[in-house]
Amino acid sequence: MEAGLHTRTAMWRDFQYGWRLLRRSPGFTAVAVLTLALGIGANTAMFSVLEAVLLRPPAYSDPGRLVVLQRYYLQQRKTAEQLSAPDFKDFAERNRSLESLAVYASDMVTLTGGDEPQSLLSTAISANLAATLGAAPLLGRGFQTEDVQPGAPFTVLLSESLWRRQFASDPAVLGRRITLDGAPVRIVGVMPASFAFPEPSTAIWLPLRISPRDLTRRNVYWLRTVGRLKSGVSLAAAAKDLDSVAAQLAADYPKTNRGEGVSVVTLQHYLAGDSRRMLLVLGGAVGFVLLMVCANLASLLLARASARTSEFAVRSALGAARRQLLGQLLAEGILLSAIGGIAGILVAAWGVAGLRAVAMEQFSRASEILMDSGVLTFALGASLLCGIVFGLAPAWTATRDTLARSSARTTAGGGSARAVLVTAEVAMAFVLLAGAGLLTQSLWRLRHVNPGFVADHVQTFQIAPQRARFKTNNQVGAFYEELLSHIRAIPGVKAAGAVGNIPLSGERSGTGIVVENRTSAPGENLEANYQLAGPGYFSAMGIPLLAGRDFNPHDVEGAPEVVVVNRALAELCWPGQDAIGRRIRLGPNPKQPWSMVVGVIGDVRHDQLALPPRPEAYEDYFQHNWGLMSLMVRYEPAAAGVQAAIRAQIKLADKNIPIPPALSMDDVISTSLRDRRFLMWMLVGFAACATLLAAIGIYGVIAYSVTARTREIGIRVALGAERRDVTRLVLASGMRMAAAGVAFGGLAALGLMRLLRSMLFEVSPGDPATLALAASVLVVVALLGCTIPALRATRVEASVALRHE
Repeated sequence: MEAGLHTRTAMWRDFQYGWRLLRRSPGFTAVAVLTLALGIGANTAMFSVLEAVLLRPPAYSDPGRLVVLQRYYLQQRKTAEQLSAPDFKDFAERNRSLESLAVYASDMVTLTGGDEPQSLLSTAISANLAATLGAAPLLGRGFQTEDVQPGAPFTVLLSESLWRRQFASDPAVLGRRITLDGAPVRIVGVMPASFAFPEPSTAIWLPLRISPRDLTRRNVYWLRTVGRLKSGVSLAAAAKDLDSVAAQLAADYPKTNRGEGVSVVTLQHYLAGDSRRMLLVLGGAVGFVLLMVCANLASLLLARASARTSEFAVRSALGAARRQLLGQLLAEGILLSAIGGIAGILVAAWGVAGLRAVAMEQFSRASEILMDSGVLTFALGASLLCGIVFGLAPAWTATRDTLARSSARTTAGGGSARAVLVTAEVAMAFVLLAGAGLLTQSLWRLRHVNPGFVADHVQTFQIAPQRARFKTNNQVGAFYEELLSHIRAIPGVKAAGAVGNIPLSGERSGTGIVVENRTSAPGENLEANYQLAGPGYFSAMGIPLLAGRDFNPHDVEGAPEVVVVNRALAELCWPGQDAIGRRIRLGPNPKQPWSMVVGVIGDVRHDQLALPPRPEAYEDYFQHNWGLMSLMVRYEPAAAGVQAAIRAQIKLADKNIPIPPALSMDDVISTSLRDRRFLMWMLVGFAACATLLAAIGIYGVIAYSVTARTREIGIRVALGAERRDVTRLVLASGMRMAAAGVAFGGLAALGLMRLLRSMLFEVSPGDPATLALAASVLVVVALLGCTIPALRATRVEASVALRHE
């Protein structure tokens, strides 16, 4: 009891003494605290993103049992998110591992009846989806079996945010009818804000209805899934069970399912999506920054401890044990880390707010990025780790054999340890600089890729006229053609057209292809991107017409169906032959009429700039109905007021269409690269911090070395050494550390940069030019870090130096 009390009293005295010492050295304390604050703040802010997107389970009941099913192409080893209605039905009925399997499909709808029409994100869901997730309505009821039956009266569920914003949180909203896409629907419930499925911006949910015709279209993929595992069933067991179902479907339906398996992942993994690798890379990068911060802190503590060797010797002579000296230095390290941790939490609070704002367009769960208890625990743990690990090592070095060693020997040992730390800093800075350089070069190359269209001076407006207005496809086509004719008459407009999915927007529809008079090879499934477009679209986008013609006013409903294909599809179906006049069928239905190829256009990189163009087939919107279309308008560079005039024409065409924001194709391209740009700028920022820390570290070691070697330098000067000799001596010391750091960093970069392979474009992970540039930057930084100490060394006078102790 007394021993424990004595220990606590001694610790308290150590902390009190450490606090007084820190107050007496405000410069040292400020530098150490600021360095720690930046390192811990940056790591805490990044951890908040990792926790929200990768680590924290979704806010649903028993989220570990929620899974997502996706198609898996065995030969290509890639997944596709959507299933066909027949495949969903078979998986739901034949599996033995799922408690339930639900489906959904998202779309935009127009809400009218208020002051202005609103465009809302809606999701059609099966009746069991809310129960599968374990969610209950905030108000009213969820969907029932009768709601999803074809022909039943339409019902709708509101999000809590829409209910509060549009209906002032009125509980009497239940049973009220609202108008969506021109059709009346009845409100039956309000879902809580925690539901937010599948996107936080989802405003309403509609009953998903699968018609008998849908159940005959086995390779029309439009449904996404979410299921719940039975209690006690593991993910591996469920994957094995569902793989057997996929094998049965491949045997039963070889024309559509041959070569297809199924991928089963947790909902948490699915929601993280492609961001997982990017966030892990950023987590590793910011971890490097923290290690460099800790190395600088250790270097500072080593210098401080080395300067106090005489104090430690006196205290040892007076009876202080080495354990007591270690406790004193460790207490000072913990105090520094605690103060730095508090400052780091303040920095992190600012950083988390900034990252959440930036990440809103990057991650579906960005709204969950918060400074919660888990993030605070991480910050405190990181602070404590820095204080103990990087405070104990300098303390151990400084107190080692204090009485047996001379002051000079102790100082030399500390200098050697600091040199090792700085070498490690340079190596880590090299890795971050190499990663930032590779990503910068990749982004530059992507920005100069030919997308297959001319993006300059093209504006796009996404509109969705109410479907209830039209009874035939011809009426839909006539609506767009009349609107486009008015837009083409606007002064400054050069060309205008409409398309279903904008290239590089992330929206894509696919279809199976059957070629007339061609026998498919075993396991061959021809697929292409599917688009609706109309006359004028290709010229508005600057897509070259290589052969044949564009759509024209004769391509209407009831006339022979026509299709325009890109060069990739023409080469896939008729390699080395003329595609004009050939016929293909889009989709699996053998009753679907053949479409004749009337034009061949250049290839467009529709999915990503980093991916080669896919085969594409375009049909005329006079012959096929698609409610949501995007107007594409090319205008003169000097034209003024074009956007306002286009919006006015849209309003005149249909007052119930929400006025769409204008988006340039340059903006679309920029948005398609946002993940790569986000990763690049984050790595550039971390690399800049790392380079600065390396420069500070080199400066600190060389400056301390010059001070410690003042007597030696004086002797050299007294013996005839000139200024250039002294400068060469100091620079050589710093450049040896830099060279060793670059060498170790180069080896580490060759291994670690492979993690970036999937994020690089037309540049290899070991690109010699990038690695050479990173090395050159660090050499220059090292020279700058050595310059001031070298100049100070050249001013040493022999008489003063020889009296130096």
